[in-house]
Amino acid sequence: MAYIAKDLTCTLRAGGSVGYNEWLYDTVDALSDIYAAGYISNACQPAAGAVGMEKGDLVRVRRWTTAIPTATSEKRAADGAGNDMVSFTLHWVIGISATTGAADLTDGLAITATNT
Repeated sequence: MAYIAKDLTCTLRAGGSVGYNEWLYDTVDALSDIYAAGYISNACQPAAGAVGMEKGDLVRVRRWTTAIPTATSEKRAADGAGNDMVSFTLHWVIGISATTGAADLTDGLAITATNT
């Protein structure tokens, strides 16, 4: 699949002398797609519709099995019943292309969950 801009949300903008942003992105894409440089194509200017990402920002990625939930009820189903979240990874923006405004994310740090 491909990056879908509407599924990226800025969840925190912190000020200060350097500043910092946190983002949440929901997708059904493979991690290998997300790891590719430039996956988030509208991170910063000069990209059209730039969201304002910067180097050092944190990007949390929730991956879903079949589709991104569109209603809260979809997230209240039992494990294995319908669509499930298959992974949660943490990335940071390691670089921004000066020519395209696309972000390069680090490979993800997986948050592993168990259900015993």
